[in-house]
Amino acid sequence: AGVTHTAAYHHFKDKHALLAQIAMEGFVLLDKRMVEAMDAAAPADPIERLMASGGGYLRMAQEDPQAYDLMFNGLQFDRGDPQVFHQTAKRPFERLVAAVAAARAHSGRTRGDLMVDALVTWEIVHGAAMLMRAGHFDRMNISREGHWRYIGDVLRGMYTPG
Repeated sequence: AGVTHTAAYHHFKDKHALLAQIAMEGFVLLDKRMVEAMDAAAPADPIERLMASGGGYLRMAQEDPQAYDLMFNGLQFDRGDPQVFHQTAKRPFERLVAAVAAARAHSGRTRGDLMVDALVTWEIVHGAAMLMRAGHFDRMNISREGHWRYIGDVLRGMYTPG
């Protein structure tokens, strides 16, 4: 397309700065997909909104797998302005914490800690995304939709009153 391999370096000081920008844009897309999915869910049902946020998370992982892998692979790269990067990267997790808090309040869940519930919820969804990305669902002939329904049942069990 008439672009040289070094064209990106006219906009970024080096490869690490470019990777940081791709990761940051990935976090922006992740947050956007979570919001879109939550907005499409039943507004009066915090548990369904929480489930929808997980669906948005999985959608982003499928939609932009390279950015997703870069966001969570633990590479250390120059993140430009660390404060801006950190604020951008934590926005999806803050949204998850708020969704978990709403689900806990709706269900009357008082045992356990909000942050632990949020981390466990994230671990379940992130683990599913990583397994999906690695092709394990396909190799085991497990549909992504069927697996997501099962994950939904597990998460609903955490937050269903009773």
